[in-house]
Amino acid sequence: MKISLTQEKLARGLNIVSRVVGSRTSLPILANILLVAEDGVLTLSATNLEIALRVTVPCKIDQPGSVTVPAKLLSEVIQGVASDKVQLTSDGDSLNISAAHVQASLQGMPVDDFPAIPQVNATQLTELPAMEIKNLLERVSRAASLDESRPVLAGVYLNSQNSQLTLVATDSYRLAEEKITLKDVADFSVIIPIRTVQEIIRLINPDQEDSFQLSVGESEIKVVVGEVELVSRLIEGNFPNYQQIIPTAAQTTITCRRDELAAITRLSSVFARESAHTVQIDIDKDLLKVYAEAAQVGKNTSELPIELKGQPTQISLNARFLLDALSAFSEPEVEITLNDKLEPCVIRPVDGPNHSLHLIMPLRS
Repeated sequence: MKISLTQEKLARGLNIVSRVVGSRTSLPILANILLVAEDGVLTLSATNLEIALRVTVPCKIDQPGSVTVPAKLLSEVIQGVASDKVQLTSDGDSLNISAAHVQASLQGMPVDDFPAIPQVNATQLTELPAMEIKNLLERVSRAASLDESRPVLAGVYLNSQNSQLTLVATDSYRLAEEKITLKDVADFSVIIPIRTVQEIIRLINPDQEDSFQLSVGESEIKVVVGEVELVSRLIEGNFPNYQQIIPTAAQTTITCRRDELAAITRLSSVFARESAHTVQIDIDKDLLKVYAEAAQVGKNTSELPIELKGQPTQISLNARFLLDALSAFSEPEVEITLNDKLEPCVIRPVDGPNHSLHLIMPLRS
């Protein structure tokens, strides 16, 4: 392999694919990046056997070829190059780097040792609006479980049916659901691991109008954003029948300013740290009170004006979950519906563009 390309584009591509390179792995080859030069582009590939990333970088090819070298070392060398142009030349399993005032040689490993990235055999390719998908994933993903003892909860459930895309995540203590109507979207149902979701969110750049292509296979998905391709395994299993826990009626409905409720909840959470983040919410007439107390710290009560429909009530919630739900929305006002103090609390944005909700299970106080 003998190629030349710009330092900036190479450094950017290395930065993207390096995110899935493991620092501690039982397979040394997984700490490497595969470089393949052919057809006028350099393809950079990395994988941790769960997620694989590929980035294509335009280059001038004098001789096609491939080599695999340590990701961290290559990234550090390229970041340290001050020259605009870089020349890469492979010599067996080694990679030679040449630039103005810089000469380096990296020892690699046999290309045949690099794991094959799965081919996603999808019958249909779905085009989705990139920024809308990014926003929806950000809104629901904070409710996903980080505990992999229940794998189906450690991801985001996507279900497309009759042109309606539903995204859901839950850790069994809270739940987030988003629905959006899209045209010409194939029907599919998958559970995407939370780490993959986080990587997809990172890939979508609000400053670039990249397309978002989704291919769904039997056990993997492929996402293409601009010049970046992501392949990930899917979580096997059936997502819980979550609809049955969403209340269909409410005895109490309040409307309030989202930022004001977040502010008083954040203040009360300082006093709730030693009590499992528990805050008590009292609703009466035109006021909502958030109360928290810890024996070693003290206590706090904050008030907020609200619009109340229905009966006064009270409920105890996890302050962190409430803040996560409020920060997921961007709308200025939220609607909160409640029934008994031992039944779920549902939070929705007022006048949001899509169907959105966050559900929080109550705490026993």
